[in-house]
Amino acid sequence: MTNLLRAAVCIMLFCVMLSAANAPVTTLRDLYMGAQYDDALAAIDSIAADTLTMPEQTEVAGYRAACLVALGRTGEAERVMESIVERAPDTAEPIDASPKLRALFSEVRSRVLPEVMRSRYTAAKALLIAKHTPKHRPPSMASSLSRAAR
Repeated sequence: MTNLLRAAVCIMLFCVMLSAANAPVTTLRDLYMGAQYDDALAAIDSIAADTLTMPEQTEVAGYRAACLVALGRTGEAERVMESIVERAPDTAEPIDASPKLRALFSEVRSRVLPEVMRSRYTAAKALLIAKHTPKHRPPSMASSLSRAAR
């Protein structure tokens, strides 16, 4: 019986920890849905990004962009969306939002994604070349022959 009780307590603690970790995103969603955009932006600024998982960071950035669009600050929202694409290029939609916001994110993603992919390809290629390039090249046959001829 004590093992069953311990398991139940562990499961309850895990559920509490899981809901606490998701609390900032839930709060942002509630503020955004309640049209409290300035409050949502203030809440976003108070969140320590290093305490969030990568998907949560993307979702928080999505709410920042959504609030900025709602406040008419589209230029700032586009920069936030660009950072989302740069950080997580496979993100199709950072949050479930209005058609207007979806269309804007799609336009930003279409504009930014090719450069992000080129940059990642170049970086990966450089790593691959560095991995397969010997650090100390043996002397070439031509240089050995020229030394022998002297």
